[in-house]
Amino acid sequence: MREDVLAGLSLQEDAEEHLRELTAVLDAAWKQMAERLEEAGADAKISIEVQPSGRAKLNVEELHAVGEPKSLVWLRSRVEKMLPKIDLPDLLFEVHAWTGFLDAFAVRRVAAAARPGRRQPRR
Repeated sequence: MREDVLAGLSLQEDAEEHLRELTAVLDAAWKQMAERLEEAGADAKISIEVQPSGRAKLNVEELHAVGEPKSLVWLRSRVEKMLPKIDLPDLLFEVHAWTGFLDAFAVRRVAAAARPGRRQPRR
């Protein structure tokens, strides 16, 4: 392989050796997945189908939502009851009263915005 290609890929080692290492890692991952599929048996949500061309096709079944546990439903309702009923603008103004954070924002085109029927240009 050309040196400029290797440098572009940030490879210090021989390209053939690098490809052999990547092939070994991919082969190990493939074998591990095949073992796990065999362990899962009929419960597996994926399957490997060998095409007539000899290529492998990975089929993945549609996953369905897992129901919420009762403890989560209970916790959610408990937390909702603890939270105050407040509108977001009211909350922002209250936090501004404590911190003054709204002063960090600038209003642009105040005069144009004040005129009725005038639309702001999109940016």
